[in-house]
Amino acid sequence: MMKVKTRIIPIFVPHYGCPHDCYFCNQKSITGHQDILTIDTIQQQLESRFQMNRLQTPIVMTEIAFFGGSFTAIPVDDQEKLLSLAHQLLQKGDVDTIRISTRPDAIDERNLQLLKDKGVGIIELGVQSMDNQVLRLMNRGHTAEDTIKASKLIKNFGFKLGHQIMPGLYGSSLSKDLSTMQASIDLKPNMVRIYPTLVIKNTKLENLYHSGDYKPLELNESIRLVAYFYTQYWLNQIEVIKMGLQASDTIAVEGDVVAGPFHPAYGQMVKTHIMLTVLLDRLMSQDVKSWTIIGSKKIINEVVGVKKKGAQMLKSQLNLDQLIYQAEENIDGIIIKDIYNHHIHLTQNDLIHEYEKITRENINGFKRNYY
Repeated sequence: MMKVKTRIIPIFVPHYGCPHDCYFCNQKSITGHQDILTIDTIQQQLESRFQMNRLQTPIVMTEIAFFGGSFTAIPVDDQEKLLSLAHQLLQKGDVDTIRISTRPDAIDERNLQLLKDKGVGIIELGVQSMDNQVLRLMNRGHTAEDTIKASKLIKNFGFKLGHQIMPGLYGSSLSKDLSTMQASIDLKPNMVRIYPTLVIKNTKLENLYHSGDYKPLELNESIRLVAYFYTQYWLNQIEVIKMGLQASDTIAVEGDVVAGPFHPAYGQMVKTHIMLTVLLDRLMSQDVKSWTIIGSKKIINEVVGVKKKGAQMLKSQLNLDQLIYQAEENIDGIIIKDIYNHHIHLTQNDLIHEYEKITRENINGFKRNYY
C-alpha cells in the first residue's frame, strides 16, 4: 500500500499585516522573499506552485499554507481574496485543507468564522514565549494571556491548533523556557514548531548581540534543550512538526544568520542526540565489541547522524570493533543485536521515555540566562 504524506504548498506573505517589529524578526530574510507581495503576485505564486504540485508523485494529501505574516491582522477584504483563491481549489478537490499562521492577539470570533467559512483547517499561533517580561522585551505586542484566549477559541471553533515557540529569546532563561513549554502543552495544541532563537541581520536582536547584551544559545546546548522539549510534547501526544528554522538562500551560516544555533539539518541532529543518549546509556556497560542496529531507513539515518558523526561517536564511546546497520521498515523503533543474537528492542515510545528519564535528572543543571 502506498504511503500517504501531506504535501504543503507554501504561500509566503512576509510581514503582511504584522503591526509590530519584533526584535528577533526580519521576515523577508526568514521567508526568503524580498519583495512586497500583492494579491496578484500571490495568486501567481499559488497557481505556479499548484502546477508544480500536480507533477509530483506519489498521490498525497495536499495543503495550502499561508506563512510568514499575521494573516488575521491583514485587512479583511484581503483575507477574503486570499482565502477565496485557496477555497476554489479546495472546492474542486484539488487540495484537502488550508493552513494559516497568525498572532495570538489577532484572533476573535469574527476572524474565526471567516476562516471556517473559507475552509481553513489549521491555525498556527506565533506564541514564541509565555513569559510576559520576555514578550515585552521582544516588542511582541501581545501577552501570554492573549495566547491562552486565542488557543481556547481556536479549539472551540473546531480548528486544529499549532503553536510556534522560541527557546533562547533575549531576557529568557531555562526556567522561563521550560514554563513556556509546559504552558503550551497545557493548552493542548495538535502540533508545535520549535525554533531556537537565531540572530538575524538587520534586527534589533543583532544590535543586542553585538553590544554583548545578548548571548544566544550555542548549537549543542540548544540541541539538548530542544530534545527535551521534543520528548515532553511527544509524551503529551502533541506532534512536533518542525525543529529549527528552514534553511534558504538567505537563512544560512554565511547568509543572514549572524549567530545562534543554526544548522540546515537541525531536526535530524536533535533526533540523533536522543538516539545516542539512550543507546550509550543502554550499551556502555556491555562488554560487546560488535553490535547490529536494525530499524527503518529513517531511524538508521537518525542513529548514523549528519556526516556519520553519530555512528563515529557510538563506535568510539563503546570501543567497538564493528557497528552494522540493517534497514527493515516494519519495526517500531530499533532492535540492537550482538554476535550471540541477543536482542534489545526499543520501541519509539521506549526511546522517548528513556531519554526523558535520563535528561530529567540533569535538566536543572542547565542554568543560564540568555542575556
